Amino acid sequence: MQQLKNLLFQFGLYPSYRCHKYVLAIALRNPALLQNANKNLYPLAAARCGCTSAALARGIRSAVARAWEMNPALFREISGRNISQPPCAEEFLQMLCRYFRDCLLPETQASSCNVSPEASQKLKTPST
Repeated sequence: MQQLKNLLFQFGLYPSYRCHKYVLAIALRNPALLQNANKNLYPLAAARCGCTSAALARGIRSAVARAWEMNPALFREISGRNISQPPCAEEFLQMLCRYFRDCLLPETQASSCNVSPEASQKLKTPST
């Protein structure tokens, strides 16, 4: 989970964004919930986080806006394509989950990633 924290830190998402970790943890365990996050994923995460689904969705949208402001190049790195505007919340979560599963988990093949080895190593290295 430290690698996920490092990735979020690179986006400028610090522990004060408290609910995103619940959303990502649930989505990583059950990626099908990302298909309709408002109906499936957000209520589960909101219950664990102690807030409403609407508040959680608003928090995710705020986190995406902050992440885009802090590091738009990282969006391009993890998505493997040119992105000219911030993704919607569901796209952001899908990008993070795919990148985490495909590129950061030790049992997966890094060859499926579109991220440079230097960038991948930077995300794996604990932040200070």
